[in-house]
Amino acid sequence: MTPRCAGHVLQLAILNAVTVLLLATATRIDAHQWPFLANVLTRMADAIERSQESAALYLRSHGYNC
Repeated sequence: MTPRCAGHVLQLAILNAVTVLLLATATRIDAHQWPFLANVLTRMADAIERSQESAALYLRSHGYNC
């Protein structure tokens, strides 16, 4: 694995951890009391997930099999 590929894998792992934390926080928030905050956290997690998919496609299209 090249250093560049390893860096991308590390970034994706960090984004995975952030996504899990956001979703865990969103599910623990009382949706009746703070619906806006739960919605924002869920949308942030969805955006991170989409960016991870884009990054993985980019790496594969440029010959990196990370």
